[in-house]
Amino acid sequence: MAGVPYPKWLKWALPKVLGFIVLGFVIMFLVLQQIEGNMIFPRVVGTAVSLPGLWTLAAVTLGGGLFGILGIFICVPAASVIYQLLGTNV
Repeated sequence: MAGVPYPKWLKWALPKVLGFIVLGFVIMFLVLQQIEGNMIFPRVVGTAVSLPGLWTLAAVTLGGGLFGILGIFICVPAASVIYQLLGTNV
């Protein structure tokens, strides 16, 4: 019995094309994730707790690096308190 005829180049071209499409999506996802994590998140969280973006980014980086997810949840409010205390006492 004969199989379904198809062009032989499809045998090697289709996986490569699909691989490039997946690679494009992965690169786009990583770029958007970096933009969101380093530019948008500090502004949104900083505005919510009246903290400058640099302080928010530092608190998230330090807290996440030292204590993981729990450190992020603890360090941002702690940085906000420290920032408020430094602002009123300095």
